[in-house]
Amino acid sequence: MRQGDHYRINGYKRFIAHAKGADFLQLVAATDPKKGSRGGLTVFLVDMDAPGVSIAGKAVHMMGDVTYEIAFDDVKVPVEKPHRQRRRRHEGRAEVD
Repeated sequence: MRQGDHYRINGYKRFIAHAKGADFLQLVAATDPKKGSRGGLTVFLVDMDAPGVSIAGKAVHMMGDVTYEIAFDDVKVPVEKPHRQRRRRHEGRAEVD
């Protein structure tokens, strides 16, 4: 949920490999439920040391694979300059600023 100059994130992310020891994680969250998967999702880069981020569980699977459950409890993620897409005419491809 957006609150002024930041988003507040609550919930869980499950079955995440290599979470323990990671500095950051990529999180896709619903920011506009009315739009759903057609424009209502936002990708965040979340610092694993941010207040409210914790590893809530660990599961060992077949062949020794380990996954984690990450909990988000009122995690504040700042709203930065929105990514804009621009097209380079001479190269004919899109870039993200």
